[in-house]
Amino acid sequence: MKTKKNVRYFIILTVVCVSISFASVSIAAEGDVKLPQPSLKSDVSIEEALSGRRSLRTYKNQPITLNELSQLLWAAQGITEPVKSLRTAPSPMAMFTLKVYAITLNVNGIAQGAYRYEPKTHELILISKGDKREDVKRPAPTAEQAAIAAKLGHADPFPTTPLVFVITGDGAKTKNSSLYYLEAGHAAQNILLQCVSLGMGGVTTMASYNADKLKALLKMADDEAPIYSIPVGKK
Repeated sequence: MKTKKNVRYFIILTVVCVSISFASVSIAAEGDVKLPQPSLKSDVSIEEALSGRRSLRTYKNQPITLNELSQLLWAAQGITEPVKSLRTAPSPMAMFTLKVYAITLNVNGIAQGAYRYEPKTHELILISKGDKREDVKRPAPTAEQAAIAAKLGHADPFPTTPLVFVITGDGAKTKNSSLYYLEAGHAAQNILLQCVSLGMGGVTTMASYNADKLKALLKMADDEAPIYSIPVGKK
């Protein structure tokens, strides 16, 4: 009899804990999202990541996990030296002229929407909820662009991607746009190398987006310029 009571107690306790866990995820998914801490170790060496990096344009129909999203954002602009707030990617005169956004389309534990990454607190700040695929997908290619893509075997990555990063240059930090373009290249490469170690892939696009739509979606300042749109997903 005592054993049956213990079993019932264990089942009830398990149900309560699971319910609380789901409630916490639901609350986090409806607003700003505090990200789990990134890992500082991997089974993939930097040499293997460099060797394995390729532009990937088609992805498995699988969601990105919260840990994977956290790791990719940290790779892009994470804080690596808290006293001076130095980051994973180098910046001229440590101005840190970039902003990084995440457009979540199929990420476990986070509602679909547009978010801005805050490196100092390692969290996502909600901009707007909802399926934003139409806002981030590339415009219809011209006949010439379509012919080149067909010749190279390049698929459109936006219909299948579960996650899109947008990197922008902050004109309030510098009027020299070449500085944030160079810095964006560092951050973009970090994302792609981190993808390799996670069994993922992505592709950097500098023209395959509608700049006006992105600026409106992400509520960019007038002096903020989109530089990269980077869809990623599972291989």
